[in-house]
Amino acid sequence: MKFNFSYPKDVIEIALEAERKGIARKLRKVVEGIGRSHVLMPMRDATRKAFPTSRKMPTTWRGQVYPEAPRNTLEPAYVVYSEAAGLIQTHIDGATIRPTGGKRFLWIPTANVPLRPGGKRWGPKEIEERFKGFRLKPTKRGGYLATVEAQARKGFAQDPNDWLGKRHINRRAKSFRWLRATKKARTENRVQSVPMFILVRQVTLRKRIDPDAIMAAAAGPFAAAVSRALGGGQAALP
Repeated sequence: MKFNFSYPKDVIEIALEAERKGIARKLRKVVEGIGRSHVLMPMRDATRKAFPTSRKMPTTWRGQVYPEAPRNTLEPAYVVYSEAAGLIQTHIDGATIRPTGGKRFLWIPTANVPLRPGGKRWGPKEIEERFKGFRLKPTKRGGYLATVEAQARKGFAQDPNDWLGKRHINRRAKSFRWLRATKKARTENRVQSVPMFILVRQVTLRKRIDPDAIMAAAAGPFAAAVSRALGGGQAALP
């Protein structure tokens, strides 16, 4: 015996659309959560290891779920990008950096170069003007060590700004690693040679950031979270 029932088609369409919206919301939450915990944060950690002396480089990474406004899409995306993409890319590819503009050497600052309030170090011209020139000492690899003559005054030898003669400049900066004056030099107000820059003909950066490995590691947790979300339970995001 066969029974046929008639029913409004819009009832099924409404029910299907409601189900679709619920799935879309769950997928968006999973994509945003896994994207942040398993992609964005690992990228920041890898960048922190690649730039151990920089506090800002790791925070140049940003993450955003798309579409930005919540929509009923079943294919949400989490986009991770860096605001310092050019510099980051050199550590992803392992680039070789050479001087441009007819220059023969790259001037790499040491930890003795003072920081500006914004966190950027002084350039060679600023240091040269302040200390009336550099003394270049040849290195074993064909480069030079650019030093300046600075006085280690008594009582201020470990003040990072003492080499500049301005005790209060950039007082908030706490990342200085200045050359310590000897006890005798501090007592006698002796002038010391302070290394400021290392001059090299080129720098080859090894690959320190591996986005492919991070994405591969995120695949498993993402699939598990989607399975939990669509199985009726709320995705337990790590």
